[in-house]
Amino acid sequence: MNYINEMKDVFDFKNYQEYLKWVLPVKGEERGVRSKLALFLDCRVSHITQVIQGQSHMGLEMAQKTAEFLRLSHEESHFFLLLVSMERAGTEALKKYFQKQIDEVLSARSNIKQRLRITDELTSEQVMHYYSSWHYSAVHLLCSLPEIKTANDIQNRLRLPLEKIKESISFLSDSNIVVQTSEGLNTTGRRIHLEAKSKMISKHHTNWRVKTIEELGLAKPESLHFSAVYSFARKDWDAIKESFLKSIKSSELIIEKSPEDMIGAVCVDFYEI
Repeated sequence: MNYINEMKDVFDFKNYQEYLKWVLPVKGEERGVRSKLALFLDCRVSHITQVIQGQSHMGLEMAQKTAEFLRLSHEESHFFLLLVSMERAGTEALKKYFQKQIDEVLSARSNIKQRLRITDELTSEQVMHYYSSWHYSAVHLLCSLPEIKTANDIQNRLRLPLEKIKESISFLSDSNIVVQTSEGLNTTGRRIHLEAKSKMISKHHTNWRVKTIEELGLAKPESLHFSAVYSFARKDWDAIKESFLKSIKSSELIIEKSPEDMIGAVCVDFYEI
């Protein structure tokens, strides 16, 4: 998963130290991420702390690797490096040079958002399209993987017609869910959420269960499928249901901190017969 909070991004910050302080917290569910970054950069955690506290500066090479660790897009990485360069500049003239580039990036982003009227919510039409088939969310998530750069890469994973993959990418791009950069496909970080009361929720569940039935026929040895019917006391219903919910939550905590290099589907069913 991208370590960046979905409600903010690097463009919301005026200096890179404040951004790192926010995106590399020492408390909460993301604690420990500074240690992971230090391991990735092959440096001491204390050095990262000194950078965040303004006692030291990142070199551009370290900044580029930090952007890679944080899974920043091409545009986000460029902006992050501009912030680092401005803070490292030794003269006022050079600071003004980088500040002008930063202002130009922010101005361009502002104009694009205004023109496209980008919001955090999908329209009802986009929601219906996105959840009409399992492959839209599959294509969406595959675009977050480093090795997935083109429609052909996605086709090799999903084994769907290339025309269908291209249509999916076109829709996701038009909806500001994925973006085509000079380095290939990537996600925009736009939050996709289906309310529990949505009319599309049953369609969403059905889509992935149909896909799961297809997977059962492949009998992949690395896959895990479990079906069982139990008899138990009605008074234990809530306790059993809660145990499943806790298992889902504990898995989500691992997933939130896990850099993407694959995608997997989860279908859990627990209902009275």
